[in-house]
Amino acid sequence: WELVEIYADEGQMDSETKVVLLYNPIGNFYKNGEVVMSFRSDKGTYQEDNKQIVLYENTFQAISI
Repeated sequence: WELVEIYADEGQMDSETKVVLLYNPIGNFYKNGEVVMSFRSDKGTYQEDNKQIVLYENTFQAISI
């Protein structure tokens, strides 16, 4: 993907590990300016250093083909 858009009800960042704990995150993954996947979850983490997103607890995704 080229771009990731993430929204959350709340987020807490650990400045030492640069990991953000997200509560009720929703978002979209974009490729060529179009949404290719959307997601929603109860919890998730975002690691700033490697741009890794991990979603857990009641995670739903929709993939566009």
